[in-house]
Amino acid sequence: ESLNGDEHVYLATFEKLVEIDRELTGLIDGVMKESGDTIAANADFLMASANEEQEKTAAEMNDNIAGTTTLTLSLAVGGLALGVILAWLIGRGVASSIIGMTGAMNELAAGNKAIEVPSRGRKDEIGSMAEALQVFKDTAIEAERMAGKQAEEQKANEKRQQIVDGLIGEFDKSATEAL
Repeated sequence: ESLNGDEHVYLATFEKLVEIDRELTGLIDGVMKESGDTIAANADFLMASANEEQEKTAAEMNDNIAGTTTLTLSLAVGGLALGVILAWLIGRGVASSIIGMTGAMNELAAGNKAIEVPSRGRKDEIGSMAEALQVFKDTAIEAERMAGKQAEEQKANEKRQQIVDGLIGEFDKSATEAL
């Protein structure tokens, strides 16, 4: 059969399209499929690598969190222990000073002025209390000394008065005898 000009162009175009379709199908089923399979394999590898890296990072992060938590707890327990020890030492130092001061006050109140006042020379409130107690002790010693001196003067005055009374008595007796 004979084809006219348009039909011939149509047939040539159709055959060209069929050839292009075959080439395209060959490319899709061949090169593009291989490239797609390679891309998919690479994507799977990248996904597996990313998951592995994520798990590794998560494990390291969990280890870091656990280490930090342990360190924080250790520091907190150490700080608490140090605080308790310091409080005990400070309390013991203050308490022993106050107990010593109380003992000295009781001795002084009982009349023992030979006691040694503890904690003198400290630069804190306990040192101030010790200095005040020393003033009370010194005042009590001075008052006792003054009382002793006054008692001696009183005895001397009484002795003088007795001598004067004796002399007046002898004078009266002598005057009466003379009269």
